[in-house]
Amino acid sequence: MDMKKRIASGQLFLDHCQGLDIERQRARVQRHRLNALSPDQLTEKEALKKDIFGASCNAWIETPFLFTYGSNIHFGTDCYVNYQCNFIDDGQILIGDRVMFGANVTIATVGHPVHPDYRTFMYAETVTIKDNCWIGAGVVIKIQG
Repeated sequence: MDMKKRIASGQLFLDHCQGLDIERQRARVQRHRLNALSPDQLTEKEALKKDIFGASCNAWIETPFLFTYGSNIHFGTDCYVNYQCNFIDDGQILIGDRVMFGANVTIATVGHPVHPDYRTFMYAETVTIKDNCWIGAGVVIKIQG
């Protein structure tokens, strides 16, 4: 089974094979570009957001903003992400409409087994945030494990 199917089904996976490392490197470049934009480069920011998060993304994202892949983050309409947020999106992050994130929010969709023999493996789950949520500053949302 390929790693993306393992990730989607919640099975243990390795993140350094089958092209995942290449996808993360592409995301690092995109993340750097997004965070390096000047505040007056709104057109460039909108184009880059659509490239990273999909054509329908109209979320307002303050920078710096951190993510692992970006392609696993799905924003509803009219969302706001404040400064210093970190979305670890090995699993899917599904965000409803009109969701607001305070500064320094972390969403972690991935974990590691506790047993030392298996810690090099990872597992991921989907995090879903419904419409009209307000996630306050400093909140950490993580999967169980």
